[in-house]
Amino acid sequence: MLNPNTNFFQSRDLYFSSFLLATNHDLQDLSFDNLGGFFWFVFEDKDECEKLEKLFQFNKLTVNAKDMAESIKYLKRRISK
Repeated sequence: MLNPNTNFFQSRDLYFSSFLLATNHDLQDLSFDNLGGFFWFVFEDKDECEKLEKLFQFNKLTVNAKDMAESIKYLKRRISK
């Protein structure tokens, strides 16, 4: 897990992370949590990502469907290696 004092945003949510990727947020890291058995998707700009996450949870955002589908496929390929 990253240092909480950094400007990185971490998420375990494949679909929100796909949204971030589809809206041109760069994936900075993908790390496996051995204790929890899951992956962390890591993006820059914690504050912006947290704002978007709240809007995403309440279905207040739009994204190009093709970009979203491609982002989901990309992240699934990355975690299945």
